[in-house]
Amino acid sequence: MKFISVIPARSGSKGLKNKNIYPINNKTLISYTFKQIKESKLKNSYVLTNSKLIKKIASKYKINNQYVRPNSVSKSTSSLIDTIYHFFNWTEKKKIFFDYLMVLQPTSPLRSYQDINKSIDIIRKKKCKSLFSISESLEHP
Repeated sequence: MKFISVIPARSGSKGLKNKNIYPINNKTLISYTFKQIKESKLKNSYVLTNSKLIKKIASKYKINNQYVRPNSVSKSTSSLIDTIYHFFNWTEKKKIFFDYLMVLQPTSPLRSYQDINKSIDIIRKKKCKSLFSISESLEHP
């Protein structure tokens, strides 16, 4: 079973300006996700971004930044599924094959590499077709 992960991180967020590169304890928000990926079982990870700065940060953590997220799927109205679909088409052209795609949102900085590894283990053990995690919201969005 081959796993790859994607980190969708467009620039230009509206609610909190530049949230993916917002500093938290002297680290950018997205760095927390990149660090946990490097400590996990994941070997192939791709940042899906239209930001040169986010690509530079990804490079520091050895996260693949070759995919160019076009403006058509980098708008505030763009859906995650459209972004992933575009990425999937790109992987086919590049002959990058995988069995499972793990989406790791940079807005979940408390997710640990153990959480990532447990997800991989569950899929392998139970032969799941898909798996997702949810948590109860503390307040209404």
